[in-house]
Amino acid sequence: VFTAPGWNARGAILQDGGESNELSAKSRWLAFLGCGKNSKSRLGYFNEVTELDQSLTRVQMMISSWAKYCPYDVVRMILRTGEEVELGVAPQQVTIFFSDIESFTTICERLAPSQVLRFLSTYFTLVSEIITDNQGTLLEFLGDGILAVWNAPLAVSNHAERCLTAAVTMQTMVNKLSEVDPTWRQALATVDKTTLKVRMGIHTGQCLVGNVGAPSRMKYGLLGDKVNTASRLENCNKRYGTSVIISESVWREPGVADNFVCRPLDRVAVKGKSEGFTILEVLSSRSDASTQQLVLAGLHIRALEAYRNLDFHRAVELLEESEKRSRSIGESWLAARRLRDEALHYEKNPPKEGERWDGTTRLAHKSFDDSPE
Repeated sequence: VFTAPGWNARGAILQDGGESNELSAKSRWLAFLGCGKNSKSRLGYFNEVTELDQSLTRVQMMISSWAKYCPYDVVRMILRTGEEVELGVAPQQVTIFFSDIESFTTICERLAPSQVLRFLSTYFTLVSEIITDNQGTLLEFLGDGILAVWNAPLAVSNHAERCLTAAVTMQTMVNKLSEVDPTWRQALATVDKTTLKVRMGIHTGQCLVGNVGAPSRMKYGLLGDKVNTASRLENCNKRYGTSVIISESVWREPGVADNFVCRPLDRVAVKGKSEGFTILEVLSSRSDASTQQLVLAGLHIRALEAYRNLDFHRAVELLEESEKRSRSIGESWLAARRLRDEALHYEKNPPKEGERWDGTTRLAHKSFDDSPE
């Protein structure tokens, strides 16, 4: 039966395709069925197969639409288990990614809604592809922001490294969009800039991962303090004038130090936390790093070491050199300036003997908009 002329897996359509061929295909089927004594049963079988194919097509379309509303890997897991989803989470070591677009509020105020939609759609389409290509899971669009995770729901080896690969690729993509895409150029004109900055924060740690919400309405997501930390790191870019900030826990993950050039910026305790940790800026993939970027990373490593060892004079010298080099190659100079100012302060007013001091900057705010000129 399935060798009948014109049949294919998508229904009674000719193999060379097209709705215009549907009647021709059905005519071939009717000729194949013939007018003998079994033609009625054969015709009934043909109709059943056609209806089954149409039903499968509708199911496929619904699954495809469903996957546009929640992560595809989650949809696939639900289909494989064949069970009704329930609330539930489990601990999992993951790498968390937050991002948002600088000056997006101003762009929204100055562009028509249709222009804003085109602007965001172009950006989200490209970013979501980059995340997926690097084995990440896009969890949510948060206005102009993005929340993504690596190593959940599916296990991903070297998940921090893959996340950073995605982040660096996104930064390259944003720079190219600013140059060639008319929608982006229109958005840039509203804020008097030649390129838009996308701020990113990345943190690795253990979260509760799974279905959260209410029995009648739930989503696949993350719970835990590590999610807040990633969000704070994204916002720290405002303070340091940077684009991609990672925590030291990311830096320690397999593949990161070997494949990326990062410069330590500071030791911080984010709002709501008493313990501090080192934060780093991702300058480049190691394969694409310039000599100047490598020198810059080395300057910051030595400067922070001197700063924490109370050698504030040496720290000031190194950070002033870093600021100078940063300006000359177009990297952010603000991080060096901020830490230099701190070192100058402590050079004149050193920590008192017996005082517990570890060089941690305690950030009292969730967001920072006080960048000096």
